[in-house]
Amino acid sequence: MEDVYKRLLRGSIDNVPQQESNIVRIFISSTFTDMVEERNTLMRDSFPDLRLYCQQHGLEFEVVDMRWGIRDEASSDHMTTELCIREIHNCHRLSSGPYFVAFIGNKYGYRPLPPRIKADKFEKMREISRSRVSLQDIQIIDDWYLKDTNAVPAEYVLQPITTRLVHFNDNDERASDLRKEDRDKWWKITQSLRNLLQNAANVAIKEGLYNKHEMESLRLAVTDKEVHQAIVANPDSVQRCLCFLREFDESHDNITKYEKANDYLDMTDDRLIDKEAQDMLNTLKRDKISTKMSDGILKKWRIPWSAKGVDPSNPQHKEYLQTLSEEFTTALKKLIDQKIAKDTNKVKNALNKEVLHHAKFCQEKCSAFRGRRDMLTSIRNYIIENKQGKPLCIHGVSGSGKTSVMAMAVKNALKWSGESSICVFRFLGTSPQSSTIHQTLQSVCSQICINYEKPSPAPHILEDYTDLVQYFKRALTTFPTKQSPLILILDSIDQLSATNDAHALNWLPKSLPDHVRIVVSMLPEEHGCLKTLKRSVSESNCYLEMEPLTGEMGREILDAWLESRQRTITETQREAILTALMGCPQPLFLKIVFDNLVHWKSYTPPENITVARDVREAIEFLFEALEKKHGKVFVSHALGYISAASDGLTEAELEDVLSLDDEVLDDVYQYWDPPTETIVRVPPLLWKRARYDIDEYLVERQAGGKTVLAWYHRQFIEATQKRYLNKNTKATRHYLLAEYFLGSFAGEIHKPITLTKRNKTLKLVNRQVASQPLEYGRDVYNHRKLSELPFHLLHSGQIDRLKQAVLCNFQWILSKLQATSFLEMIGDYDEALLIVQDKSIQLVRDGLMLASSNLKIDPLSTAGQIIGRLEGIPGADDKHLVNLVQQAFKWCEDAKIPLLIPNSSCLIPPGGPLKMTLAGHPKKVTSVAITSDDHLAVSACEVSGTECLVNIWNVDNGELIHSLKSPTGGEPHVVFTSDHNQVIFGTKSLSVYSLESGECIKTIGSSDEDTIVSMVASGDGRYLCIVNKKGELKIWEINSSKCIITVDTKHEGAIICFCLSVDDKFALTGGKDSILKVWDTGNGNCLANLTGHTAAVTCLVIHPDGKQIISGSDDSNLKIWNVNKEPGENLVATIKAHSKPITLIKLSASGEILISGSKDETLKSWSIVNQTCLQVFNGHQSSISCLCISAGDKYMVSGSKDDLLKIWELESGKCLNTLEGHSSWISCVALAHNGTAIISGSNDKMVKIWKFTDDAHVLHRERHETQPQAVAITSDGSLAASAAPGDNSRIWNHKTGECLYRLPGDAGFMVMTPDNQYVVTDSNAKDVKVWEVKDGKEIYTLKGHTQGIVCLTVTNDSRYAISACKDGSIRKWNLQTGESYPEWTGHNKPVKCLKVSTNNSRLASGSDDGDVRLWNITTGDCLLVLNENKSVVECIAITPKYLLVGYRAQQIRIWSIETGKMTDIVEDFGDSVKCLAITSDGSLMVAGSHESSRQLKLWSLDKGRSKHIFDYIGHHHAVMTIQITDNNQFVISGSRDCTIKVWNLLSGELLTSFDFQSQVKHLSVSKTRDDKPGSYKVVAANKSGMIGLFDLVRLRDNNCHGLKRQHKTAQGSVVCNAL
Repeated sequence: MEDVYKRLLRGSIDNVPQQESNIVRIFISSTFTDMVEERNTLMRDSFPDLRLYCQQHGLEFEVVDMRWGIRDEASSDHMTTELCIREIHNCHRLSSGPYFVAFIGNKYGYRPLPPRIKADKFEKMREISRSRVSLQDIQIIDDWYLKDTNAVPAEYVLQPITTRLVHFNDNDERASDLRKEDRDKWWKITQSLRNLLQNAANVAIKEGLYNKHEMESLRLAVTDKEVHQAIVANPDSVQRCLCFLREFDESHDNITKYEKANDYLDMTDDRLIDKEAQDMLNTLKRDKISTKMSDGILKKWRIPWSAKGVDPSNPQHKEYLQTLSEEFTTALKKLIDQKIAKDTNKVKNALNKEVLHHAKFCQEKCSAFRGRRDMLTSIRNYIIENKQGKPLCIHGVSGSGKTSVMAMAVKNALKWSGESSICVFRFLGTSPQSSTIHQTLQSVCSQICINYEKPSPAPHILEDYTDLVQYFKRALTTFPTKQSPLILILDSIDQLSATNDAHALNWLPKSLPDHVRIVVSMLPEEHGCLKTLKRSVSESNCYLEMEPLTGEMGREILDAWLESRQRTITETQREAILTALMGCPQPLFLKIVFDNLVHWKSYTPPENITVARDVREAIEFLFEALEKKHGKVFVSHALGYISAASDGLTEAELEDVLSLDDEVLDDVYQYWDPPTETIVRVPPLLWKRARYDIDEYLVERQAGGKTVLAWYHRQFIEATQKRYLNKNTKATRHYLLAEYFLGSFAGEIHKPITLTKRNKTLKLVNRQVASQPLEYGRDVYNHRKLSELPFHLLHSGQIDRLKQAVLCNFQWILSKLQATSFLEMIGDYDEALLIVQDKSIQLVRDGLMLASSNLKIDPLSTAGQIIGRLEGIPGADDKHLVNLVQQAFKWCEDAKIPLLIPNSSCLIPPGGPLKMTLAGHPKKVTSVAITSDDHLAVSACEVSGTECLVNIWNVDNGELIHSLKSPTGGEPHVVFTSDHNQVIFGTKSLSVYSLESGECIKTIGSSDEDTIVSMVASGDGRYLCIVNKKGELKIWEINSSKCIITVDTKHEGAIICFCLSVDDKFALTGGKDSILKVWDTGNGNCLANLTGHTAAVTCLVIHPDGKQIISGSDDSNLKIWNVNKEPGENLVATIKAHSKPITLIKLSASGEILISGSKDETLKSWSIVNQTCLQVFNGHQSSISCLCISAGDKYMVSGSKDDLLKIWELESGKCLNTLEGHSSWISCVALAHNGTAIISGSNDKMVKIWKFTDDAHVLHRERHETQPQAVAITSDGSLAASAAPGDNSRIWNHKTGECLYRLPGDAGFMVMTPDNQYVVTDSNAKDVKVWEVKDGKEIYTLKGHTQGIVCLTVTNDSRYAISACKDGSIRKWNLQTGESYPEWTGHNKPVKCLKVSTNNSRLASGSDDGDVRLWNITTGDCLLVLNENKSVVECIAITPKYLLVGYRAQQIRIWSIETGKMTDIVEDFGDSVKCLAITSDGSLMVAGSHESSRQLKLWSLDKGRSKHIFDYIGHHHAVMTIQITDNNQFVISGSRDCTIKVWNLLSGELLTSFDFQSQVKHLSVSKTRDDKPGSYKVVAANKSGMIGLFDLVRLRDNNCHGLKRQHKTAQGSVVCNAL
């Protein structure tokens, strides 16, 4: 088997193994009347249990009972037996484990007439009969069996019953007598024909004309044939079968006396035992069952006879039925378990399964292929001879035969290219793994790696789409060789979902390496794929269009198909077909017509032959025939459901939905009652018969882990939608599908029905449909429900239920995230909003988009994000939105994992301008830009000293399209080419990438180049102008990658700024030397040196007129120059523009207005004409860092080092909106060309996309106006407090998030006494204030400091407060009396930190002068001065024997209190130590530092010495605050990466995390009021002023149990933490 799969993975479709299945599909075989009660019992008791059991194991359970629910076994077309045998074959093929169960009693059962008999055999038997029977009997044979010479060889065909007995199926009540008469006639005819054929067969056997086996089919019962097919014909599968034998204790002769005997025994018309049937039954039991089946799979019962046969009211029979059901269920579960165990022991290989699926599909398409030699020759030539290095595209209209041609290309690829070649192929859209480009590339890359014996792509590459695309292209470039070339064949690219912008074809290489061939196919118009491809691949010989079928080709295909089916047609019939084909020369048309004509008989009258004129009419003819044969109601509903489904339906789903459809059931049961009045379902036979007639046009594919049926051809999809999903029926079909996937009538829920024709209402009716939970078991998700339900609720117009069950349902959102992806989850909202405008849906959608960077990494953060963003959102009083938040709280309460739960809103809510946050930047974002079509956004950052990064994003949904890297370190410079099709970036050498494909087209320069300072592309897109740190100006020709000009600018010092004139004729450089230089770009000559600034030139612009230059400088001045004037006369004007250095200048598009920004926190607009200030834009609180102006010069957007963006109206100077959301300074900003979106980048490593709006109405939360400097929480966790400079301190109700009190005054520092009585704050900079916690009342104002207070603490006994101020002095205050003690002096600079010992005897203080002092708290005496390190002291910890001090100088020093000597230096840091904490026993130390990685570390402590244990991995920015819980088991950290994280102290496992969306520098922790084990209360403050009040729950000491939480980093790596 290993060799088989090896060949398969190489691309060979010969000897393809059987596909594995996730369906348990059981065929129930029994005679028609004697097993009714057994089948009903199983339907009621066993099947629901088995269905649930299978669901819990990720399996689908289907039962095929062809006799349940129908009135009799005879069918007009004599197809029942053939259908049964076919279904046994399908069960054997599809079922995972058991597939056949027979119930055999005392009746042999119905023995149908053979529907077809070979002509030679029939004629010999007829000849035998002529001499032995009457002419009347011969006439019966001749009337009912007609010779069909269209069969090869010829055969005699039993005519449909209704051809002569027209009332046989006439269910009109008015024709009941005629129907009875015809049915009686048919029964007699059947008996006569069977006797005639059997007698003739016996003579033929006796005379040696035929053997017994050849004639056996003439006399066998249906059940016998079924057992033979399942058990005898498949001896290797016997162990997958079960058989239940039931015998009555009573003798047969006695039973015949009873009225019900005919239902349980084979009897003649005169009520005698049919001995022949009984003999055949005994042979069946003995030779085909008992000798073939072991005791384990053969069950036997003997039960007493009753007058009613098997009677559930009989106690013994009731017990028998119950035992039968239990044993049936147990036996099947055992077989299922054996299959599961076998699969578990086998290596599960998803790739093998995927490739096998496509190989099977390919084989099916090849089996019917004929013609198209020219097309195949062209593909062959491409594969062998392609010299252009481009992909080959096959395109044509739907139904033109593209897929069949692609299948034949796969079949022949290795033969054409050589057996050492590799052929990787996918028929896209036929499986879940080939329905999205991400999943397709995952499997394709894995297959390529196996074939070239390369390691599989790392998990983080497979998970990250952008990395995967790059890997795919690298693999194509590096793996294939001349000896082993690669052929990649991808059919139906248009069938891919739009996810990852698949139809833009960015993933498809447009230039191929020598040993790679790619063949793709697509529809010419669908999704614009062909048009998109032609933009990149323009060569005409890269395209092959599917030409219409010629008459000769059509004839050849027709003859070949007929031959394969052992059929032919008459010349009249052939002429009709070929004439029609001339009018519609498409393979699909011929296929539909063929599937009709293959049933034409040679005796079919010409007037009964109708041929359609085109594909649509042919489909309509097919549907009309189906409706006539199987009933219009049944067909229209069944096909309507298949067409209405988003991804098709499984057969079990279809039968379930039809069983919920009262209109269908009313039609089915209009002439007879259901088998039992408590269970009403559609008889399985009905769908099996209908499917038989349309099977050629349905495809079995995988969706949601199940095998579903769907239309393969688009023409069928369109036809069924028009015919069966019109405006009158569409909503109804979607409604019932929604009911089904909601599980509204699953389990024991009854759905009454009124059978109008029977005039019956059945109330307690169970429809026996599958239950629909979101999860069947742990991590076994109901993918079908997750995919289908939103679609049907939406399209049935049930918006309220859509919100309740899906879009505002927490468990749904979480399950969809865990089972699929963020994009699939958010797609449900986007689809809904296309149809209905609903505020709640929009708010939830926008809230989830704001949380997207978190949810993509960790779905289990969903509850916290929903609570933090949507709880109490103003104006959102919709009940569903309220319920969603309540459900999130409830999930947090019930979840069995550690969680950090916000008690109230604490994050940026939806409804404001912020649309989404884009993570994935390891360092500061240095530039952002938007393409001219506003479809793509570009962000850039440094990765490391040797690499830089550009991310390409979809502006609409925030999807990362490409992640492009350049192999040079530093902050990259980025420009678009003039057509915005390519991006150029780098720091030394420059990489040119296609925005569409993500391919690196070329490299300009080398890594030896000096670092680029600035870069501009010429307006015509031909040249790239750069200046570098070396002071050189270089001009590169982009197409040739040649440097055509290199000039030493001779600036004294660095070049700071650079720009290019509109006409590209001259360039400007501005330097630190305060000089501007003008350069001729044609020859590199210096045209002018412009002097006049007295400090560095920081920014430059050139006026559109090409004459005027404007410069800004650190001297705070603007200067306007005219380059056309003589040297010395160039300066036109000097403007004293700002009070501090100018950081940037921008010109309006008209050139009339100049905007300048400065470190003085203002922007100003200036008239270029008269050099006057038009407006001053005040509002920023720090230096202006970036700026962009809208098209039309109406608005501008500014970014500042105050972390804010502002939207301004240029003319009025009015600030229209302030955009809050970044947690560090804004580094870059860009505005969409259509003015609808803003994109910003920041030092916080994030890109944010904002809605451009002048509506300043933002949903504000209760928060501080400035960054809080302190938080505290009471020991019982009931109240919290916070303080921020320039704002009132606040006391909060921790449970509700309500601000209880605002403490008046300007307090920057705050601390709470351990006894929960007081809050101590600074006031008016110099004073200390004491407040009561319980009511917020002021107790004392303590005066004594002469300068501003910089630090506060209290003793552990709550008696004293201790404060320190800028002059280095420290004071102690009595909190009981308000008494002030003499100040403690010694520090020469501001005190940075204070720490009280646990016994309240000592205080440690550290200051900016590097001194650490130890004080006696009682006396105020200085006990120790530790000043060996002159670096700023950042943090202190104290034990009874040691002081631990963290310094800005990247180290921790440990000092002995007893000796005053340093015992250890810890230097494992790359930046300053910001915080440290020790366990209560002093044995462990945790420290956080200001680094981008490995910034949280653990050491053991022993006698003043430290030993590094490990680093806590998870933060990606500085850790600013840490606390160890009171039980010394857990660490809680807050970081500049905006997260609060909780860790197991000893194992280092990350237990839970919360993204607070802004830097976290302060937090405090306490136990819960009820002292619940593993539960804590947390208060934290972020930089934006928000206070977060959290419950930290379900922490387990040193032992984490429960779910496994998966955190994916922004770069795609995964950290799994057992919780």
